[in-house]
Amino acid sequence: MRYTMEKLPGRDLWAVIDSVTHRPALVNDVPQIDLVLDDADDLTDLLNRLDQEAALGAKH
Repeated sequence: MRYTMEKLPGRDLWAVIDSVTHRPALVNDVPQIDLVLDDADDLTDLLNRLDQEAALGAKH
């Protein structure tokens, strides 16, 4: 999976991390940080699904 979640140190907030760049994932050029757990989890699932679909589309 390309995207993972990381808990921000000392806070109850999360970031979605791009494993290719090792930086927060960008959505519309906005770093995906300071997210509540449910939002980070949903966004991680969505970005991984979109990444998989893009990879499958590139193979055809």
